Order: sequence, then structure tokens, then C-alpha cells
Amino acid sequence: MTELEFVRSAQADGIRSDAYDLDGSGDRNECYVLTQVDGAWLVFYGERGLQKGLRRFVTQGAALGHLLATLQDDPTTRS
Repeated sequence: MTELEFVRSAQADGIRSDAYDLDGSGDRNECYVLTQVDGAWLVFYGERGLQKGLRRFVTQGAALGHLLATLQDDPTTRS
């Protein structure tokens, strides 16, 4: 999955854009985050500086797929 495919799927599912952060900047709090660290792709829920539910992936596509599934399973991510 590419970032464009992810964004299109998230929009089609009604997932709020503020429910996730694809650049991993850490600027936002209480959202799902995708970031790359030391060649690995990480997905976690960022809350008050903590990384909850941290999962590590080899490819960006796998990480995006997991992130999308997580967002789809969380009813609080929709408007």
C-alpha cells in the first residue's frame, strides 16, 4: 500500500485526518503515528509522549496496511 492509497482509503472510510500522522513528526498528540526509525517502520498510538501499542514493520506498505486496519477498527477515528 502506498501513502496515496492509504489516504484515499481512509477518506473513503470517513476516517478523520487528525486521527493519524503519516510524517511521524510528533507534533500532534492522541493520534496514530507512522514513522521510520533506523530503517524500520513504526506504528503506534501517541499519547502524552508515550508510544502505545508499538508495532514494527520492514516495509512502509505493511505498516500502512496495519495502520489503516487499526484506524478502521477504532470507532473514535470517524467524524
